[in-house]
Amino acid sequence: MSDGLEDMATLSVPPPFHAVCSGPSDAFLRAVVEAEAEAGAATLVWSSRPDLVDLAVVFEPEMPLRQARLVGPVLMLAMADALAALGPPQKDCRFAWPGTLEVDGAEVGSVSVTAPAFAEEESVPEWLVAGVKLRLSFPPDVSDPGKTPERTALYEEGFGDVTGVEIVESFSRHLLHWTNRWLEEGGEPVAQEWLDHLAPRLLGGAVKHGLDPRTGDLLLLDPGSTKPRRMDLAAAQADPQA
Repeated sequence: MSDGLEDMATLSVPPPFHAVCSGPSDAFLRAVVEAEAEAGAATLVWSSRPDLVDLAVVFEPEMPLRQARLVGPVLMLAMADALAALGPPQKDCRFAWPGTLEVDGAEVGSVSVTAPAFAEEESVPEWLVAGVKLRLSFPPDVSDPGKTPERTALYEEGFGDVTGVEIVESFSRHLLHWTNRWLEEGGEPVAQEWLDHLAPRLLGGAVKHGLDPRTGDLLLLDPGSTKPRRMDLAAAQADPQA
């Protein structure tokens, strides 16, 4: 198992991304600082922590905030593709709304999104920051990860030969692909692919799941109903534990 530190100086991301290392500090918080300082779109901040893939990207959307929030599902798809490219077979990354990433039925990470304070949902925000945290290994004080089967780490799932740097680099390439596809084709391909990654336990029940391709809102259709219930992505991103 590699700690990933030996490769930190050679991080390679495709244009137009500009990589900024936050050291061991929180990448999401650093990205917000960068955004407020007008660092510009495609600033990719990443942390050097050996136990965690911790990265965040600054966006400057040209659409209202409500629509731009679909960047959360876009990041989830990019990370799922990165893990599929690097990890062992049959260890697919699955999703739970609004931003949970799962491997082998257990939570391994999450996606977060924030915008400037007081930004209005129907207006174009000055910037948007979206980040991913992905657990590589459990802390040393966790002696038996099996006691928390609802949570896992990549190194517990057969990703031991993969470094955090490799994941960040692969993620950046897939994020470029999914961002371009979103902007060129609209949200429909994003919504459909996101639903294809939905955790099996969510697909197997009586409630049918959908994702609004314009906003990323979750749509739930109960048995016998003709009108889906709508779960607001803006509210969920503001309080993902709610």
